[in-house]
Order: sequence, then structure tokens, then C-alpha cells
Amino acid sequence: GAERWLRRAQKLGLELGASGHNAVLAALAKQGSGCSDAAKQAEQWLCRMPKEGVDPDVTSFNIVLNAFARCGMLGDVEGLVEEMSARGVEPDAATLSAAMQACSRGKEAGRAEKLFKSIASRGSIHTDAVCHNMLIDVFVKAGNASRAQRWLDGMQSGGVAPSTVSHTTVLHAHARNGDVDAAERGLSQMRSDGVAANAVTYSAMVQAYGKAGDLHGAEKWFSQMISEGITPNVVSFSVLLNVCAKSGEADRAERWLQAMIHAGFAPNEVCYNNVIDACAKLGQAERAESWLRKLEREASAGKMCSPVEDSLTSVFSFSAPGPAQPRRLEPTRQSYTSAAQAYAVQGRWTDVQRLFSDMETRGTCMDEVSLTVLLSAYARARPRERDRAQAAFRHYHSEGGLITRPPVRVLRGILGNKRCSALLADLGLDAMD
Repeated sequence: GAERWLRRAQKLGLELGASGHNAVLAALAKQGSGCSDAAKQAEQWLCRMPKEGVDPDVTSFNIVLNAFARCGMLGDVEGLVEEMSARGVEPDAATLSAAMQACSRGKEAGRAEKLFKSIASRGSIHTDAVCHNMLIDVFVKAGNASRAQRWLDGMQSGGVAPSTVSHTTVLHAHARNGDVDAAERGLSQMRSDGVAANAVTYSAMVQAYGKAGDLHGAEKWFSQMISEGITPNVVSFSVLLNVCAKSGEADRAERWLQAMIHAGFAPNEVCYNNVIDACAKLGQAERAESWLRKLEREASAGKMCSPVEDSLTSVFSFSAPGPAQPRRLEPTRQSYTSAAQAYAVQGRWTDVQRLFSDMETRGTCMDEVSLTVLLSAYARARPRERDRAQAAFRHYHSEGGLITRPPVRVLRGILGNKRCSALLADLGLDAMD
């Protein structure tokens, strides 16, 4: 549509310049048979502009750069940034954002640093805290906490005041590593700089102690957040519940879930799954199932839940999608698999079968993890349920399920090497020894 209007204007003798071509670029970048196809079509139009007597401006390049970035086409981004330099087009903050987004998708921290320096050294672009946060986030996603910390430290010396996002993003890097000492030093530095912490900051502290296996420390920081007048959010509770689950602390997980509800938050499946998992880790199968059934009842009643990621994957975003909307609560495959695992370790295969049957009734099929749990239940039964294990494996394969090494390993333990190899050969599968 945009291209047609541009051609019509040209026939009428109207010269729309770069702005008219940019409208075409934007339209091309959003269409095409695939992500890369759309980006390449936009690039081709960008290359045609000089031939039609129109010099691409920074907006022209940024449209194509963003298209490449969305597709993770980092090499094309790097090439286009060089083309900008060759044409004397000065980059702006949007150029830098697109470049960092492309690097973030591929966790290419080294290339991100090179692009950042190249773009920041040209033109009149002012690399403020937002610009630095983009680069720091790439290092965090790449798992390079020390480099992220170095760039944070360099902001002050470069005359750029770190923001709450700057500090919190680096804290998250330390949290992912379970480095509580580095996390505490980071929060102390944040306070010394006069930068206010928020709920996400404290959630990172909770996660750091959780990664280190210190539930007491995680709860201490959660309580510290409340004592400082900072209202916890859904992420805060979700992270703490995850720590309880990993520690097998079912009583505390239940208490925190109730506290979350009392605070006015609607738990999502991740929160319920953490409580189910905590009960399962204690070997309390009926207790785990009771929470699964509660989740089912809430879902059947049409309850809505608060959107939240499984963990603190990032505190910085290259886009601004706006506030996430509540959605319908629904048990996940993990909900059933975690509850079934508690029965499986006891060899209670009839209960495992029952749970997975209920799961499939709700429209969720088994995956390789579910299959492994079911087979492990047959393996722990006395006597072992060899025929049922073989039938379950055949059925799963006939449904097109992914076959991986873990379920095959359990199956081999049940059937024996010879019988298992014969079954795999009959199904046309690799031995996976």
C-alpha cells in the first residue's frame, strides 16, 4: 500500500523525499513470508533510494536495523552500521538500541561492546544511563557478571549517573550466579550512590540467596523490602516461592502463597507449581495433588491470574509493551508432572497414570519429561511393570512424542538392554546407548 501511494505521488510530480520512502520501508519491514524475508525486502528498498535520487537518513537506516534486530540478524546489523558510517549518516539512540537488541538476542556481549563503542564515538549521540543499561543487559544475558559490573562502575567515572535499572540489572547477574557477597556489595553501592531500590531490586536479592540454597537469607531480604516500605510485586512472591520449592519447604511455600493472596495478588500457575513441587520434594504425594486439584478448581471457576515470568529473566526491556493484562489461570504440564513425580518415587504407577490421564483430558499432552516420570513409576513398582512400560513407550511414540535419552535410559533399566534395543529398532529409533 505505501509503495503504491509513493509511486502515485511520483507520477504526479510530488517529491516526498526520505520521509515518503521511510513509510515504504516501515511497511516492508512488517510484511513478507518470514521475519528475515521482510527485513531483506526493506534493505533492498533502502539500497534503491540513492538510485532514485533520495539519500537515506538516520530514520531510514533505523527502520531496517530494527527489522534485522527483531530477527536476530546481527551480522546484517553490523554491516548496516558500517554502511551508515560510509554514507556519513550519524547514528542516534535508536540506532544504538537496535544494535544492542540484536546482540541481546544472540547473547553476543563482545560484539555488543564493539558496536556500542563504535556508535557512541560518532555523531552527537549522548550515551546516557538508558544507553548503558542496554549494553549492561547484554552482558547479563550472556552470563558475564564481571563485565556488566565493570560497565556499571565505569558509568560514574564517565559522568553518567547509574539509575535503578542500571544497578538492578547487575544485581540480577550476581543473583543468577548465586553470588550473595557480590549482590550485597552491589546493593550497598546502590545505596551509597543515593539510588532508590525497588521491588525488582529486592527480588534479585531474594533470588541470589535462593540460588545459594539459603532460604533464611531469601526470606530475610523479602522482609527487609517490606520493612523499608517497598510493596512486593508478583515477581517478588514468585521468586520467593521458587526458593521454597527448591528447598522442599512446603509449609513455608504454602504460607507465602497465602500471604501473596492476602496482599491482593492472584497467583499464576508458576506460583502453584512451586508449592506442588515443594510438597513433592518432601515425598508428600497427596499433599502435592491437593494443590494441583485446587489449581484445577480455580481454573475451572474461570479465575484470572497475574502475569509473571518464571524468574527474573531480565529487568530491562528493549521495547515498551505496556502493562501486561491478567489472563485465565490454567494448570500446566509441569503442574501434573511435579505432582506425579511424588507418586512415581513410591512406585505408585496407578496414581501417576491417573494424573496424566487427567492432564490429557484438559488438553495437555505428555512430553519426554512426563514419559520419564511415568516410566520411573513402572520401574519402582514391585514387581516391575515391564509390559506397561513398553506399551506406554509405544503409545507415546505413536502420538509423535519426542524421544530423548532420559526416558530411554529408564526404559532400558526396566526391560533390560536386549529387549529395549529390540523395541527401539522395531520403532525405527536409535539405540541411544
